[in-house]
Amino acid sequence: MKIWQIYNKLEEMGGNNFKLCDNYDKGLTFELLEKCNLVLFDQPSTGFFECVNCNIPTMVLVPSFYEFEDWCINDFKLLEESGLLHYSSKSLIDEMEKFLLNPSVWMNNSKRKLIIKNFSIKYALTDDKWWVSWRTFLKQLKKDINAR
Repeated sequence: MKIWQIYNKLEEMGGNNFKLCDNYDKGLTFELLEKCNLVLFDQPSTGFFECVNCNIPTMVLVPSFYEFEDWCINDFKLLEESGLLHYSSKSLIDEMEKFLLNPSVWMNNSKRKLIIKNFSIKYALTDDKWWVSWRTFLKQLKKDINAR
């Protein structure tokens, strides 16, 4: 089956609950997020990190071939334990059912919130004054280059 046939089948099955993002941005528009209760990703990506960081309900089904670097395996293991990361469709569906029973309770689970907070600090930290850090980095880079 060709990829476009798979997408057509998914659109047919999902109806209004399925949206194929065919543009070149991350696809996370306000209009799209407003329509969904949960964002599902097919791999840990910047969109997934944005959702985690912004407390947007999200889960990811990790492809079987996907490998994490040794230094971050434990962090992603915690995401798996918290119900955000899944290696099988059964695990994902089971967790989605828990979420759908009461999304607010699922999102406000204190253990999950702590795991997400710690993960966000390590992998998805944002700074309202990002340009200050960036400017400092560039100035230091310029000094290093000039020192050569």
